[in-house]
Amino acid sequence: MSASKSIAKRDFSVKAQVFSNDEIGVLANSFNDMTAELSNNIQKRIQADQDLESKTNFIQENEKRIVGIMDALIKTTQLDFSEKIVVSERGDELDAIAVGLNTMSEELEFHLQQLKQSEEKLNGAQQLAHIGSWEWNIVDNAIEWSDELYRIFGMSREDFEANYENYLKCIHPDDRENVSGIVQKAYQDHQPFNFFHRLILPNGDERTLHGRGEVSLNNEGKIIRMIGTAQDVTERKKAEEKLNQYNIELERKNKEIEQFAYAASHDLQEPLRSISNFSKLLAEKLEKYPDEEMNQYMSLISGGASRMSNLIFDLLEYSRIGKDMSKPATDCDKLVREILTDLTAIIEESDAEIHIEKLPVIKCYDLESVFQNLIINAIKFKKKGIPPVVNISATDIGKEFLFTIKDNGVGIEKEYYDRIFIIFQRLHLRTEYAGTGIGLSLCKKIIEMHGGKIWVESEFGKGSTFYFTIPKS
Repeated sequence: MSASKSIAKRDFSVKAQVFSNDEIGVLANSFNDMTAELSNNIQKRIQADQDLESKTNFIQENEKRIVGIMDALIKTTQLDFSEKIVVSERGDELDAIAVGLNTMSEELEFHLQQLKQSEEKLNGAQQLAHIGSWEWNIVDNAIEWSDELYRIFGMSREDFEANYENYLKCIHPDDRENVSGIVQKAYQDHQPFNFFHRLILPNGDERTLHGRGEVSLNNEGKIIRMIGTAQDVTERKKAEEKLNQYNIELERKNKEIEQFAYAASHDLQEPLRSISNFSKLLAEKLEKYPDEEMNQYMSLISGGASRMSNLIFDLLEYSRIGKDMSKPATDCDKLVREILTDLTAIIEESDAEIHIEKLPVIKCYDLESVFQNLIINAIKFKKKGIPPVVNISATDIGKEFLFTIKDNGVGIEKEYYDRIFIIFQRLHLRTEYAGTGIGLSLCKKIIEMHGGKIWVESEFGKGSTFYFTIPKS
C-alpha cells in the first residue's frame, strides 16, 4: 500500500515488498517492474522535453545571430560600417561567417577611405590645374562631370543637367559647329580628339578651354563610352598672345639693330678711313718738320681712328651672333688645330705652348669665335718673362660637354669674375694689353645661345681657368 501511495505521488523510489513466491509475490514483482519502466519512461520524457527546449533556445539564438549577420551585411552594402557582428565562443559556422564578414567590412571600409582620399587628391589636383573630367556612357546616354568641370563652367550640379546638348549651348556660337564636327568625327572614326574652344559663362564672361578625349569599345568593336578632360587655359592663351606680340616686337627691334649695324659697318667706316688716310698723308708731310708734339698728335689721331674701326668691326660681329642658328656637326679637335694654325705668328712670338686633349664632335655654331678669343686671351695676358702655357680639354658630363681652357698667366681677382664678361669692360690699360673689351662678352653670348654657361676660376698671379658647357641636344 505504501509503494502505491508513493507512485501516486510520482515518487518511484519506493519498491513493493515481496514476501513469497505465490501470486501475491508475483504481483509485487510485476508491480515493481512496471514501476521501474514507468520511471524510466518518465525520465526519457523529461530528457526529451529538456532537449526540445534546448534545441528551441539554440534555434532561436541562431535565428537572432543570423538576423544580426543579415542586418550587418545589409548595412555593409549600404557602406555603413558603424556596427560589427558579435562573435560567440562556440566557434561554429556562424562565428566563421561573422569573422569573415567583419574582416571584409574592415577591408572594404579601409579601401573606401583610400578611394575617398584619392578622390579628394584628384579633385584638389584638378582644381589646382583647372582641369575637369567627364565620362559619357553612350549606351545609357548619361554624362558624369567632375566637380571641377562644374566650377569651370560656372555651374552647380543642382542648376545644370550635364548632357551633350547643354554642353553645346555653353560653347561660343562661333565654335559650336567646329566642336560638334570634331566630336562626331571621333565617334565615327573611334579616334582620340584634341581641340580648343571658347566658353560663355552664365555671367557673360568668356573663357578658353582645351578639350581632350578618347573612345572606349566593347569586344564587338562598338563604342560604349567616351571619356575626356577640359582645362581652362584662358590665362595661358593670354600669355601666349602677349608673348607672340613680344616676339613680333623683338623681331622688329632686331631688324632695326641689324640695319643700324649695317649702317655702322659702312657709313661710319667710311669717314674713319678718310681720317686715317688723311692723318697718314699729313704725318708724312710733317716728317720734314722736327715738331715732336705735332707728330704725337698725328699718331694719336691715327691710333684713335684705327681703334674706332676695330671697335665698329667687333660690334658688328657681336650683333651678328645668332643670325644663323643652324648647328652643323663640328669636330672641335680639328677646329682648334685650325685656329692654332691661324695664330702661328702670335704663338711663335710669345713662345707659347698649347696642349690639346682629344676634343669631341658636337652640334654647334660659331664656336670658332669662342675658342679663338679664349686662346688669344690666354696668350695675351701672360706674366712678364714667362712663356704662356695653355691646356685645352673637354669632359663628357652626361647631358653636356664641359670645356676647359687653362693658362699660367696673370690671373684675375675674384671681385672681377663677373665683370670681365660685360661688354667693353677692361681690367687693364690699352698701353698694357690691346683689345676692345668685347671678346669675352661675345663668348658669353654665343655659349648662352647654345643653352650653356661660361665662368672663370682664377687666382691673381697664378693663372686662370675658363670653363664653358655645351648641351648635347
